[in-house]
Amino acid sequence: MEMYLKMQAFSLYNKSILSKVWSSATFNTWASLATRSMNLIILIPFILRQFSPAEISLWYLFSTIISLNLMIDLGLGVTFSRIVSYAMGGSHRMNEVTKTVEQSTLTVSNQSYLLRVVGTQQILFGWLSGVVFILLATCGTVFLYKPIHFLTNPNQGWIAWIIVIIATTISFRGNAYTTYLQGINRITEFRRYEALFSLASILTSILMLYFNAGLIGLVAVNQLWNILSVLRNRWLCFRFNEGVFISGRQFQFDKEILKEIWPAAWRSGIGVLMSYGLIQSSSLIYAQSNQVEQVSTYLFAMRVMQIIITFAQAPFYSKLPLMARLYAQNERQEIVKVAQKGMQLSHWTFVAGFAAVALFAEPIMQLIGSQIPFIDLRLWAIMGVAFFVERYGAMHLQLYSITNHIVWHIANGVTGAIYIVLAFALYSTLSVYAFPISMLVAYLGFYSFYSSAKSYSAFNLNFKTFELKLVFIPFLLVLLIVVRSFI
Repeated sequence: MEMYLKMQAFSLYNKSILSKVWSSATFNTWASLATRSMNLIILIPFILRQFSPAEISLWYLFSTIISLNLMIDLGLGVTFSRIVSYAMGGSHRMNEVTKTVEQSTLTVSNQSYLLRVVGTQQILFGWLSGVVFILLATCGTVFLYKPIHFLTNPNQGWIAWIIVIIATTISFRGNAYTTYLQGINRITEFRRYEALFSLASILTSILMLYFNAGLIGLVAVNQLWNILSVLRNRWLCFRFNEGVFISGRQFQFDKEILKEIWPAAWRSGIGVLMSYGLIQSSSLIYAQSNQVEQVSTYLFAMRVMQIIITFAQAPFYSKLPLMARLYAQNERQEIVKVAQKGMQLSHWTFVAGFAAVALFAEPIMQLIGSQIPFIDLRLWAIMGVAFFVERYGAMHLQLYSITNHIVWHIANGVTGAIYIVLAFALYSTLSVYAFPISMLVAYLGFYSFYSSAKSYSAFNLNFKTFELKLVFIPFLLVLLIVVRSFI
């Protein structure tokens, strides 16, 4: 009898753990990122073995251009997500959040304000989708003209690009649904379904490569799942409608809402343009070089680094809607606890990924018979330090942004200006090394200390008590890898 009770208790304990994991926003975000990254990682051996350097370069250029659609929302995505979170916390207006914080009495959603916000958001993203299509068809085509003509059969490249244009436009429209789901803090459900769709995408992509469907087949199946994901997110919005997404409802555009969110949105938009936009644009510029193999190795390394960064974002970024709601309810101490835990996990996740690639990338690529080598380890090491510092500053900037005082245009504007000047000055001498070195100088010279100073001031933090243990050891490990690479 005693043994039976112990087994029952053990079974209940395991069920409790599984239930917590299943309901964890961080775990489901990691599961989503893991499956999406697996889609890329599992495909890597096939791509590196079957595709020519020109095809590899074009594949990763498509990924770069697709990721640049983040800039075109003009900062509206992150701003709307934050305001939806405020509305869920009871706020009446964005510029009255401070008043709500002082009163700390509203703890339920303000449905009328939420409807006005979401209605304006949906219509704006519809309009911007047209802008995305035009920019991809014009500017994107200009940047891809030369890389496509390096292919043995350029017509295949153009067909693949047409597929990317159509699917990316639809995906951009779908970002409005993603923004809403994150704002109402349905990250767990959203990421869970995203993980399942990514698994399906992996299986179909493997089939395409197994049957030698080539670049067009791989692009087509990947973009098909992106379109299906938009439909899935729309369904989730109606499932978790909060009285907003109701069948037959026509959303209304509210000029007052646009006036409220625009000051924060354009600052966020400039920030994204001058940070992520400039970094990714360096890939497009370098892709115009005639050194096809060197370009493909750099683009591949940048894509791998982006996978690591995306994984490292999960523990912290998945908590931003929660922290925004806590801010609307004046829970400052709880915000600090959530932020500290998320930052710690983020730093360690980045270091683990960066170190693993430094140790195993080259031998694995040789093992699978890659058509291209991995980049020089010294270049990878400099990239690692630069992006570690960038992650440090970016998380502090995001933490400060939940106060709705947006300074992205300053933080990223100055940083971007430093990066542009240095990259142009150093490129003729250092070639591709100019890009990560310029990033490192810009992030160390301004971005990191400016961003952290803002969040320290807003939440009464200091380096010793808040993050000495969080940053010192992970950063030391990154530096040790750098020293090893150069020695």
